[in-house]
Amino acid sequence: MGVKTDRFKKAFTGNVSDKMLASRVQKAQAEIARLKTNIQALTQAGIGAEVYQRQVPVLEKQQTDALKGTTNEAKYEALEQVKLTARERADAAAEALHNRPNQTTVTNLKQLIVSDGVGALDDRVRDIGSKCKKPADRKQMLAIIEARWGLSNINGDLDSKTLPRLYECFKMVPEDHLKGNTSLKEIRRDANPPDGEASFYKGEQEKLIVLNLGSDGEWHDPDHTITSDSGVKHKTSYFNHTTLHEIGHAVDDRLKYMKTNGKNANRGGWKQEFPDSIAPVAAREKGFYDAFPTLPKPLLAHYLKEVLSSGTASPQPGKWAQAKRVGDSGVTVEELTGNAGIQQAEQKRAEYDQDEWPADGTPDIDNEVNAARSTAMKTLKAAKLMAAYTTIDKILRNRLPMDTAAAETIAESPAAIPDENLWNQLAAHDAVKWCQSVRLKGKADGVWEGGASAAAAATLGGRIYQQAYSDGRWNSYASRAESISNYQFRADGEWFAELYAAAFLGWLGDNHWIKQLQMPPV
Repeated sequence: MGVKTDRFKKAFTGNVSDKMLASRVQKAQAEIARLKTNIQALTQAGIGAEVYQRQVPVLEKQQTDALKGTTNEAKYEALEQVKLTARERADAAAEALHNRPNQTTVTNLKQLIVSDGVGALDDRVRDIGSKCKKPADRKQMLAIIEARWGLSNINGDLDSKTLPRLYECFKMVPEDHLKGNTSLKEIRRDANPPDGEASFYKGEQEKLIVLNLGSDGEWHDPDHTITSDSGVKHKTSYFNHTTLHEIGHAVDDRLKYMKTNGKNANRGGWKQEFPDSIAPVAAREKGFYDAFPTLPKPLLAHYLKEVLSSGTASPQPGKWAQAKRVGDSGVTVEELTGNAGIQQAEQKRAEYDQDEWPADGTPDIDNEVNAARSTAMKTLKAAKLMAAYTTIDKILRNRLPMDTAAAETIAESPAAIPDENLWNQLAAHDAVKWCQSVRLKGKADGVWEGGASAAAAATLGGRIYQQAYSDGRWNSYASRAESISNYQFRADGEWFAELYAAAFLGWLGDNHWIKQLQMPPV
């Protein structure tokens, strides 16, 4: 009887037949199908399945790409990796389904806390050890965490190290930062985050912490180093620091702390910005207006707004030509402010000023702008109607009073449209370079990465300006006091979360203000 050939080994040492390749396709598909089945079971059980669900399209694409290989051997090797990854994720999803603790156990542990105190749970965790290798140990850990902090929705890749380490992190913060915190409904750990996605907190309806801490690499690095502006270095576990940082976001969300206090000078002096609000500051502070005194200031500001929005310094003949047509039409401030559509916009602006402006991203403003435009077009035509549209935008989007908006619309009209030479002069100005420098580089590399020196270069009129996120969110802040890390200065929420992590890692002393915050009653 001949020696049996290892087909997997043969795939890398010899030829892979079409039959072998077809078999590998079927096995990869079977593991992906098993993953989907387990995801469906998790969903039906009310257990977070997102960690596994978002891996499915990645695997399906990898399978499709694998079949584009040039040889059967290359296809086989790529499909084998898809199969192994799908199997690992399917196994993890299956274990997650069986990890849920028995509620009788949770009730008994709560009674144990009443009779013997939380130290009794610490003893049980100590008995389990720093690694809960058995499924029964992981069930026990989940039951202990639920009994102590009420966190019943901890999902995802809960390997042997994760739960004991979470327990130790939870012990670092006041109990009511977790127990009864209505801004924390779920904690999810993903060991295979897509595209290197960082950990995050999501408020709104989800109230979710996602710990994108991979199974390898820096997530367990005990020498993760955080450096302040003054050069003070702190070494900490990446896992602990990240977990505490995200808990800080949930605490901030519950307290609405930075929403209420972030504008204060002793809390960074944060302010939400837009290209519209930054462009005039850049034009004034960087001498853009002074360099081109014969050109209308609103059009110069608009030029910089487009640079901030797109990153490119391109000619804008369309916008300038439209503004020139408005000027050539002879429309007056009185004609605009007497228009019913503009008066309608002004009335809505006054109502918003008295009550509250709609949240960014909601359709309310768009609806009001469109309604006012419909009214305006009943009596104005051509270039004068364009002037009315622009004025309405200024009233409802820039929140300008009607008289100011109308006067600004007319003042935008240039005597002529710039030629190629003038466009080149505009593009070469230092204000343009500054606008480009405060934009994100890629998805997440911004001004904050450069620390104090980059912040100094981004400062205008005493404020540091930056694009904070790739979805177009911009902000500015006034102070780098209480510096702990560079990342702290990405946004007001990150400012709080970094200080929160530092405080409960013991870097800031027992009397730091963040340790004195009181959670509202449940």
